[in-house]
Amino acid sequence: MSTVDSAWITDRLREVPGVLTAFVVSDDGLLAEEAPGLSRDAADPWAAAASGINAAAQQMVQCSGGSLSTRTRTIIDDGHSSHQIVQRAGEHTTIVVHVSYTADMGIVSTTLEGIVQRLGSALGTGQRST
Repeated sequence: MSTVDSAWITDRLREVPGVLTAFVVSDDGLLAEEAPGLSRDAADPWAAAASGINAAAQQMVQCSGGSLSTRTRTIIDDGHSSHQIVQRAGEHTTIVVHVSYTADMGIVSTTLEGIVQRLGSALGTGQRST
C-alpha cells in the first residue's frame, strides 16, 4: 500500500450522511484496511466482488473503444435499494462506498471525486508478483 493513510480517506467518506461503509481494496480484491461495520468474513467477499466489478467495467470500456473507466455504480435491491460505488483511486487501488438509498448521491460523488483528485497517484498499491 502507499504511504497515504487510507483510514483517513474512508473516515472522511463515512462522515457524509447516508454512507454506510467505505473501504479501500487492491485490484486483486484484498482489503487495504478494516471495513468499519463489517466483519472480516463479510468484508473479504465484498472486496473481491468489488474488484471483479471494476475489472468488468474496465473490459466493457475497452470493448467500446474508450480508455480507463473511473467509477461504477450499482443499485442493490435488498429491500432497501442501497447503492455501491466502485471508484478507481490510484494505481491498482479502488475505493468501495456502500450508500443508503436516502443519501444525496451528488454529495457522495462530489466528496469521493474530491478525495481521489487531491490524492492523485499517491494512493495506490504496487502490482503483486505471482
